[in-house]
Amino acid sequence: MRTLSAETSYSRRLDALFKHPATDAAMLVLISMSVAVAAGSLLVDNEELEHLNLYFSLLFSVELTARYFTYASNKREYFADWWMDWIAAIPWDIFLFFLFPGGGASMLRLLRLPRIFRLLRFRHLKHSDAARRLSYRFRRLMEVSIFRQILTMLLVSFVFVWIFTTVLDGLGVQSEHGNNFWFSIITMISSDSIFEIHNQETLVKVLVLIFSFIGIVLFNGVLIAIIIGKLMEHLDDLKQGRGDVRERGHIILLGWNECIPHIVDELESYCRTERKRLIRVVVMREHPPESPDQVVESRPHVEVISRTGSFQNAQALERISAHKASAVVVLGGRAADRKLSERLNDPIVTRTLVALETLLDSKPNERHSPVIVLNYLDLSRSCHVTEFLRPFGNRSTKVFFNPLFFTGKLIASMCINPYAEDIFNELLTPEGNEFHFVRLPPGEKMLWRDMMNAFPKSIPVGYRDASGELRMVPRPDEEVPESAEVVVLSENACDASIFAPPPPGSLPDARAPSPRCKNILPSGMLVIVGVNPQLPFIVEETCSLGMTVHIVDNQTKEEFAAWYDEYSRTPLPESVVFRECRFRSEEEICAAIAL
Repeated sequence: MRTLSAETSYSRRLDALFKHPATDAAMLVLISMSVAVAAGSLLVDNEELEHLNLYFSLLFSVELTARYFTYASNKREYFADWWMDWIAAIPWDIFLFFLFPGGGASMLRLLRLPRIFRLLRFRHLKHSDAARRLSYRFRRLMEVSIFRQILTMLLVSFVFVWIFTTVLDGLGVQSEHGNNFWFSIITMISSDSIFEIHNQETLVKVLVLIFSFIGIVLFNGVLIAIIIGKLMEHLDDLKQGRGDVRERGHIILLGWNECIPHIVDELESYCRTERKRLIRVVVMREHPPESPDQVVESRPHVEVISRTGSFQNAQALERISAHKASAVVVLGGRAADRKLSERLNDPIVTRTLVALETLLDSKPNERHSPVIVLNYLDLSRSCHVTEFLRPFGNRSTKVFFNPLFFTGKLIASMCINPYAEDIFNELLTPEGNEFHFVRLPPGEKMLWRDMMNAFPKSIPVGYRDASGELRMVPRPDEEVPESAEVVVLSENACDASIFAPPPPGSLPDARAPSPRCKNILPSGMLVIVGVNPQLPFIVEETCSLGMTVHIVDNQTKEEFAAWYDEYSRTPLPESVVFRECRFRSEEEICAAIAL
């Protein structure tokens, strides 16, 4: 029992020694050296190489004999596992030389080449941690740039050229190109040198064929693959919109919003009417367009440059030259869920603003800073952002913008004063209108209602009295002072000066505030059917003027109060009357909407 236990313990320790990674690495180096010595002995007749071959055969024979003792339980498995290694380790050339002295020594040396098959024993090393780390480092080295890839390929090619030159010099080959170094380079780049070795030995021809094949793989395969791969990567970046933008004085729209096509249309109209030069607009969003209606096309006077990627860091903004832009509009982010989109928008705008200020702070040599327009759905946060950005200074002009706020204010103002639509249409479109002051003829006493029809090519919006005080959007029945100057919107001063009041009784409705509005003045009650995020701003504006707002929607009063509190963060005003309507019948709708 003691003998069996000792033998088993010895066998296990010896097996652990051969399975150790360091032993595998050492054996891999020794086998590789023996293969190189065997190949060298085929090319050069050298006594030292013959001695090295014999030493390697003895070493591998000792190693294989020691492995026999690792099979303590079943010796038969040893011969099934290692018979090929014995064939590769035995110096058959020496035995056959003594048995058949007349055989060619160079041909017998080919029996040493089976040592190459011993390398297959170590193919499991590629799955080791060291091999994986080495492979990872090499891939990272190659992924850095195309120049490093080309330099690595040239270094490998130079090593092959040096080895091939050394072998040819050892064989005593004389090249027509002057020396074997230039012959090796030509063979690596082109296979035409094969036709120049027709009078050489067979061994030289085989070596030249092998080296030509290596050159074809390196230059015609690897080099072209590197160039094509880099070109395809560049084209893919352009297709996906990941390229840099090197412009100056352009406009940047960050994020996606339904108003982007309208912004581009307004810029196109502005350039056309004011005869301005081409404007470049960069539209950058985090994700590619999800539908065709989100693709923004260029206009004749507006060139649209689309980019895709994150814009919440200074590096990404620098790649689109945000510090050289004339204006940067931060629209925020959008999500599939409406409430999630509303909660994500303001944090995205804030992070983008901080990244913009960081970029501008790192560019002190820029003479001009862009105007930054920020789309905050909660304008109360803009105060906190302003305090937070105070250490950055006042290099950039920041405009806090909320489309829901302005839309609600416009709708409320037109509900209060219907003819204000004329003013807004002229004021908010880039058709070349500007403000002009027109002095009324002396002795003219007119109501503001009459003034609305007295300027055929202009839109009066108010007047300035003798003390210089401006009165904008007067009521229709308000009398205009004699010495007042009327403020009009017009394309030029000539059109603004045309004053032709219509004769009394010429209008179909003399009490109408404008030709577009009938004699239906606001009654003090506003009916709104349905709700959306603009509703709190409309309610705030109309209730401040003492109007009563009736809201009709298909939800309960408690649900509406909770919704209003969530969006406005203020309680529902007392002047708001809510009526529930499920819109199932005409009688139910008429009862809910008391017009």
